[in-house]
Amino acid sequence: MRISDHPFIFCAEVGSNHAGSYDLAVEGIREAARAGATAVKFQYFRAESLVAAPSKHPKTRYFAMPVGWIPKLRAEAEQHKLFFGLSVFGLELVSDVRDQLDYVKIAAYDLTYHKLIAACAGLGVSLVMSTAMGTMAEVESALKAARAAPEVVLLHGVACYPATFESQNLRAIPALYERFGCRVGISDHTVGYDAAMVAAVLDATWF
Repeated sequence: MRISDHPFIFCAEVGSNHAGSYDLAVEGIREAARAGATAVKFQYFRAESLVAAPSKHPKTRYFAMPVGWIPKLRAEAEQHKLFFGLSVFGLELVSDVRDQLDYVKIAAYDLTYHKLIAACAGLGVSLVMSTAMGTMAEVESALKAARAAPEVVLLHGVACYPATFESQNLRAIPALYERFGCRVGISDHTVGYDAAMVAAVLDATWF
C-alpha cells in the first residue's frame, strides 16, 4: 500500500533526536511502532549548509544524519510496517534520497523555496508541506512548484514550540481544503491530544 492510499496517517517525528547515534535512531522507529504510528520521519541536513558559522555550533554536526543511515533506517521502518519519510533541508541533498522514501516533507520555512519543492516533487512520492507562517498566496505558489508530485498534503500548523490550544486556528484546516482541494492535516506542536481530536473532526487526515 502506498502512503497516499492510507486513509489516516499518524506520523511519529523522530527528527534529529538520535543525537548522532544510529542505535537511538533505530530505537525511535521501534518506539513509533509500539505507539501505534503509521509513519516515521527524520530530518536530513548538513550543518554547513543549514547553520550560519557551524564551527560556532559544533553540536549541530551530531544531529546531522549520515547518508548511509537512510536505506538502513527505511528497512527498519518497513520491518515495523511504518512508512518512512524525511524532511530534506537543501537542494543538494535531494538526489541522496531518491528511491529511499515513502514521502518527503517540506518544512514551514521552506514553503517559499520553490526550487527545493520542485526537486522534491520530482521524487515521485507524496509531498507533505507545512504551511505555518505561510499566506494563502504563498501556499498557492508552493503548490504550483509541487505540481509534479503524485500527491500533496498540506499541514496546518502554528510556529510556536510548544503552542497553546487557543493559538491553533484550527478552522484553517477546512479553509485549506476548500481553497486548494488537496489532503490536509495538522503539524501539531501542542501538548496533549485536544488539537488533534478537533482537527480530526474538521477532516484532517494527517497527524
